[in-house]
Order: sequence, then C-alpha cells, then structure tokens
Amino acid sequence: FARRAAGEGPVVEQMVAAYRLNLTALSLVAFFVGMFLVYSAVSLSVVRRRREIGILRSIGATRQRILLLFLTEGAALGLAGGLLGLLLGFLLARFTLGSVARTVSSIYLLVEAERLYVSPFAAVATLALSVLVALCASLPPALEAASVSPREALHTQSLERRLGGRLYLLAALGLALLALAGLLSLQPPIHGQPLAGFAAAFIMLLGFALLTPLSVAAVGRALAPVARLLGYEGYLGARYLRQSLSRTAVSLAALAAALAMLISVQEMVLSFRGTVDAWIGQSVGGDLFVSPAFVPSARFEQFLPPEVDQYARGVPGVAEVYRQRDVRLTWHGRPVVVRAADVAVL
Repeated sequence: FARRAAGEGPVVEQMVAAYRLNLTALSLVAFFVGMFLVYSAVSLSVVRRRREIGILRSIGATRQRILLLFLTEGAALGLAGGLLGLLLGFLLARFTLGSVARTVSSIYLLVEAERLYVSPFAAVATLALSVLVALCASLPPALEAASVSPREALHTQSLERRLGGRLYLLAALGLALLALAGLLSLQPPIHGQPLAGFAAAFIMLLGFALLTPLSVAAVGRALAPVARLLGYEGYLGARYLRQSLSRTAVSLAALAAALAMLISVQEMVLSFRGTVDAWIGQSVGGDLFVSPAFVPSARFEQFLPPEVDQYARGVPGVAEVYRQRDVRLTWHGRPVVVRAADVAVL
C-alpha cells in the first residue's frame, strides 16, 4: 500500500499538538504565578515601608508620587525577571538542542541543528509583556499605598486590624471560586480545546490564595500551645505568624503558587510520557526488531538479506516473523513511501 510521506503519523501529530497546547497553558499559568510573585514582593515592600510612606506624605508627597514609586519598583522587577528568563531560556534551549537533534537523526531523518536563533521581535515582545504583567500585578498594592493617609501609615496595626476583619469574607470568596473551578473542570472541550479546564486551573490558584490568610491565622492559633514548649522564640514565632498576616499570608500564598506551578509541570511531563508509552505499546507490537545498520539519510536503501528471515524463523520460541520493506518513490510529482508487509501476520 502507498501513503503520503507527510501523512504517516496523524497520531503523533495529535500528541504533539496536545503537548504544545499544554505548554501554552502552562506558559499562561507561569505568567499568572509571576504576577502573584510580583504582587507579593510589592505588597511586602508596601508593608515594610509603611512608616516611610507616612513620613513622605507628611512632608508633602502626593498620592500620585507614591503610586509612581511602587509602580516603578514593579516595572523594575518585571524587567529583571524578563531578562533573566530570556537568558535562562536561551541557555537551556542551547543545552538541549544537540541531544534533541541527535535523537531525531537516529530515529527519523538526518537533522543538522547546530545554531539557535532567537527572533529580536520575540525577545522584545517578551520583555515588554514581562514589564506589562509586572505593572498590572503591582497596581493593587501601589493603589493601597497611595490611598493610605499619613496618620494611618504611621500606625501599622491599622492594616492588620483591617485585614483581620476580612478573613472570613476572603475565605468565603475563595471557597466560591474553588466551587466554580470544580464546575468548570467538568465541562466538555470547546472545539476540541479544554478551555474550561484551563480557566479552572487559574481560578483554583486564586481560590486557594484567598483561603491563605484564614488558614495562616488558624495554624498560628493552633501552634500557639505547642510553640510555648519551645520557649520565647517559639511563642514569638507563632504570635508573629498570626498577627502579621499582611506579610506572612502573602508570602505563603506566593510560595504555594510557585509550588503548584512546579507540580503542574512535573505532572504534565509524566502525563505526556505515559501517553507516549501507551501509544508505543499499542502501535509497536513486536518484541524484537531487526534492521540493517544505516545512516538516517539512507534508511530506505538498506535491506536485510533473505538469510536473516530464514534464521529468525528457526530460532526456538519465535511465534511469528513479520517482514516489512519501505521504498521511497515519486508518484505524480509527490514523494511517497511504498510499504510491503506480511499483512497476514498483522
């Protein structure tokens, strides 16, 4: 039978398409986690410099100036993260390029991929997007810092009391978002794309982040009796965990989001590896494959001698011998592969 050379592997193409889709979704999740980390950094900066904000406001600094200061800090974080991401991405791609090229050359066809090219437009777009995402993430804490009056800024306890009064409201909103994520995860794909599932992943991250303040307060309260056994250090640590939610809750939520991103990448890799293993188990049924030694560019010109087939059939324990030969031809101006095989064995 004859097939188009380009149509040999639709199943492989589907797996590659699914892999690309997962990578795209995880890239968006990575941006979300990056936003959360920038939000955490700027929020902690606002809390640490709350007294400085009060002093600046007292000597005449406007709300717009305070807002601009923290937005500039967020943009600087985004620019630094974008530059570091480009550098690490280029180094990792350069490191893996050789091994991937050798694998493709050994199995499919000869590939000479020696240089890695990064489009200047892609690099500039990445940096611009990193700065934009960082600005969006730093806007809420920057607005919070700009809206505080000088008197409130000089008394940090007002911030903790205000956050403590919203714990149950934030937790209720987080539970509602988790319920919504559960409903979205049950929805069927839209045009073959699991868009609802990807939305559920984002909403789930946000829902757990909103549950963090109440969880931290509850854990700090539960650890108080145990922490007393550790002396003053343990007592002060448990008390700080409970009474400084503006710092501890944001830090722990950012850490949880980063850990969730790491687990997501690991699960995607394991899932794709399992899919490839299952596909190989279904598509490749033989226990032993014998082929002539060849370079990838000459794989269609090398054949086994007939004596190999006769020898294989005489080996004890061999139930079936399946023979296959591929010849590359040109048919109506198109490259085709003509395959002869023992169909009865299949």
